[in-house]
Amino acid sequence: MNPALAEQLGLGEGTSASQATDALKTLKLEDIMTGLASSGKNAKDMASYKFWATQPVPKFGEETEIEEGPFKIVDPEQVPKEPGPLVDGFEWVTMDLANDEEMKEVFDLLYGHYVEDDEAMFRFNYSKAFLKWYVFMIWQRAFFI
Repeated sequence: MNPALAEQLGLGEGTSASQATDALKTLKLEDIMTGLASSGKNAKDMASYKFWATQPVPKFGEETEIEEGPFKIVDPEQVPKEPGPLVDGFEWVTMDLANDEEMKEVFDLLYGHYVEDDEAMFRFNYSKAFLKWYVFMIWQRAFFI
């Protein structure tokens, strides 16, 4: 798929699959991706995309070690016990999502106001049973993990 890379590695029509595999095993991902555009037409070298130079991601050829673990460690005692203030006309409520009437309110809110596109073509349309399952899974992760 990457003619420039194939030429650089000396892989031609007579190259066996095992020779190609051995040559590719010696490369890093950025070496393989160099020269490939998302359209597959080799229109632009991947390293020359200006956007990626502005992002907090490793640069091509940069060796980095990624540390496993949480992004930020938060002391639960430092988390406010009360929610922050809302703008006038709004208030915080605690809902009992095991109550079918209150779950219906959440469902109606999401169905009537959650729109993914400007033309309102793709609207929230999950079943109430799915919404209950999803809320339960979020609750379970928040309190038991």
